[in-house]
Amino acid sequence: MRIVNVMSEVISRSGRLFLCTALVVLTSECRQPLHEAISQVRSEDPQSPLEIAWNRYFVQDLQQHYPYGIQENCRPVFARAAAGVQYQGSVLLFHGYTACPQQFFEMRDYLTTMGFNVLIPLLPGQGRSPVQTGGDTIEQRQYYYQYIPKVDQEGAREYEKFADAMNEIMMNAPGHRIVGGLSVGGALAFASVFRSPGLYGRALILAPFLSLPPDNFWRPIAPVDSSEKSRWDAFYASSKLKIDNDIRKIIMTHNADWIPKEKQELRWGEGCYRNNAAGRAGICDTNIRNIAAAVQFGESAQDTAKKQVVSAAFKKSPTQIQFVGVEYDDGSDTRATKESFQAIRARYQFKMALCFYRGVPHSFLSRSDHPDQDMAWLTHFHERARRFIIDGQFFDTDGASQELVKDPGLLQEATTAVMAPKTEQLGAESYFDLCRQ
Repeated sequence: MRIVNVMSEVISRSGRLFLCTALVVLTSECRQPLHEAISQVRSEDPQSPLEIAWNRYFVQDLQQHYPYGIQENCRPVFARAAAGVQYQGSVLLFHGYTACPQQFFEMRDYLTTMGFNVLIPLLPGQGRSPVQTGGDTIEQRQYYYQYIPKVDQEGAREYEKFADAMNEIMMNAPGHRIVGGLSVGGALAFASVFRSPGLYGRALILAPFLSLPPDNFWRPIAPVDSSEKSRWDAFYASSKLKIDNDIRKIIMTHNADWIPKEKQELRWGEGCYRNNAAGRAGICDTNIRNIAAAVQFGESAQDTAKKQVVSAAFKKSPTQIQFVGVEYDDGSDTRATKESFQAIRARYQFKMALCFYRGVPHSFLSRSDHPDQDMAWLTHFHERARRFIIDGQFFDTDGASQELVKDPGLLQEATTAVMAPKTEQLGAESYFDLCRQ
């Protein structure tokens, strides 16, 4: 989702215990590895209570929740753990805004071989068929985003109800329960953790849409030197940009009619249509009112997290959380991600981690979203995701995230960064195979 462009990865049990004892104060609370036997439920059982609950929502009542035709690669996915593999648990994955379950097909394929059921629901209002390969008229474009939650129709509440419904389904899952998501799906995963404290053992929150991405996503501005004037100028400029963005957010979420009708549509452009024609699933157009509902939901998710992190239920059975963001993200507000992380970390120490990839797009999981890119970072991401899901190992990091810029010319570098092939000739600044803190 390019809002700005249109709106301004075996040690023995005894060895592990020693390592946990030695490192607990430095890293995270060590948790029981998920590959140990935890359930007698087998993936080849005819149908589990989890699958029955899933089918009730996404098969029997499908038309109630999605009163329209759905693109093939947008259909909700229930993938059973591979037969003959030690059953581990279930992973719930929420896809991103205007995308589809297709974004998690690669994760689905290896997680099922590891003994997990994989559930990928379709977000409310998304994935309308046929595949959108053009948008010549306003009527054609509106057809695709007609059912997406809107701010003036309690859209934020619709997302909350959806998160609660998915949590109710996951309550039927035996073994370990894990939730994850990307973008608006990341916000749904984040909200799901705190709307049902104790339900999930781990959460993988990817580039969560917790607030409106600022037009100045490469900011805030850093002073060019240590002088008082330079520091004041940088403070003033950063403050003005934040105020401007706050005003824009207020107008979007409370007074959308103040925005001229010709500027209320958000369109991902011709490249999106071409990707759809080449196999991407999802849509390419949306509206200010749809985005505003997602903004309100993201901010309510932050409020819920701050309240529930100190609740007795959450303290009794806390969730281990790994945030993974994108530097210079044009599809989520990295500042909101950092603020949410910092706001709850003090009371949730050793159970959270946050890192940012550099040089990757907001939708960094789906090859169909970026058919012309090598996406070399996916090898690192999938290996670390496996480690986190199985053993609770946080993503390894390399240095500090740098989103402060002194030279506006760096904007070009920030917005056009592409992962280069890793060779010995490349320096550390050319390729980041590790997340940055």
